[in-house]
Amino acid sequence: MRVSLVVVLCFGMLLMSCGQQEKAKQTSGLFPINALGKYGFLDKTGKTVIPPQFDSASPFSEGLALVNTGGKWGYVDTQGKYVVNPQFDEAKDFSDGLALVRVDSKWGYIDKTGKYVVNPQFEGADDFAEGMARVQFGERSGFIDKNGKMAINPQFDYAGSFSEGLALVAIGQKGGYIDKKGQVVINPQFDHAREFSEQLAAILVGERWGYIDQKGKIIINPQFEQATDFSEKLAAVDVGHKWGYIDKTGKIVINPQFESANKFADGMARVEINSKWGYIDKTGNLVINPQFQSAQDFSDGLALAQGDDYSGNEFGYIDKTGKFIWTPPVQIGGIYSDVKADQQSGDVTGTGTFQLYSQNGSWTGQFCQLLSLDGSTYPWNPLQNVVVNEGDASVSFETLWIETNFSLPRDQQPTKWRKGSGIATRKALKIKWEGDPNECLYEKR
Repeated sequence: MRVSLVVVLCFGMLLMSCGQQEKAKQTSGLFPINALGKYGFLDKTGKTVIPPQFDSASPFSEGLALVNTGGKWGYVDTQGKYVVNPQFDEAKDFSDGLALVRVDSKWGYIDKTGKYVVNPQFEGADDFAEGMARVQFGERSGFIDKNGKMAINPQFDYAGSFSEGLALVAIGQKGGYIDKKGQVVINPQFDHAREFSEQLAAILVGERWGYIDQKGKIIINPQFEQATDFSEKLAAVDVGHKWGYIDKTGKIVINPQFESANKFADGMARVEINSKWGYIDKTGNLVINPQFQSAQDFSDGLALAQGDDYSGNEFGYIDKTGKFIWTPPVQIGGIYSDVKADQQSGDVTGTGTFQLYSQNGSWTGQFCQLLSLDGSTYPWNPLQNVVVNEGDASVSFETLWIETNFSLPRDQQPTKWRKGSGIATRKALKIKWEGDPNECLYEKR
């Protein structure tokens, strides 16, 4: 299975701390966005609710989001207010009520007030899960409880997090499982193995993957070239270099046919066909046709996706119909405008629909006040309506939209001003801005 899609989304100027994106659970209905290097959050409708202001941000987890300001990490609530001020050299999402943080070279744990529950002291550590966390001393790993007490002494060459009461550990080159008392429940015998998920764990025996139960009994014989964890009662497996899905008896319920496939999330799974990503339901039917260069799993109704147009025309969050509800803004002076960094006016030259707004989050400010449209003066503020006259017609707009066709000569490009279903067309492209040009954005719609 290819994992390059996550790299593509991270590299392609989006959006969040991708290293934690797959693991984090979106529970707040808010999603991190990157507006020209500053991170904020939007809701499921695509509305920005926390203006871009952070240097980095992760999805919300347990009511708080990990953000970076000035090289230090802290945590904000769903209003964008700091609950734990930026102070850590490195930090992870909250998990099981605590967050793993690093100060200098040592790791410790804080609660949601920012108070240390376990002082920084470990060379390596993982998030808490089911009341236990892996910690590292030298080349050996053990487990602590939430009081910081060593519950299972460091003795393993490798240890994973507890999942469904068991933790994957390695002694030498073989993997097995222990319980929370540190007792070996399933003897180390597997060449490779995964955490338990929905009472089954994927294990590698020789060159084939199968599944065991929590007693170590093989439930699905090793037969697959690759296999993923069970999620929503199905698991993706590789059969003859084609991916399909099995149920918990090992029966193939979605025939192997995909170049790559991932776990089900939010009732949908992303699959690759002819080097394009789309989404299927649990019957195997395509609900979003393969059309994306890269994509991620759905979470709380939205997913990140990258379309064919690397200029940014199709890049951002999609809903479950495959429609983009948000795409990143483009700065004046960038690919969608002739305006240079030291100018305050210019011509729109890109294709698509754009919204002019302020980057710094001061929605009541005048950073991007519109001064003129094709020589006519229209005072404009993001909180006010804009009225554009088209002959005898007058249309009111809460926000100003500009839609152009790049394939036409500049003097023939139709520009549409619209709100809802109301559209008036005029041949006007020149726009002037007031304030710092680096604070003004075109947001592509």
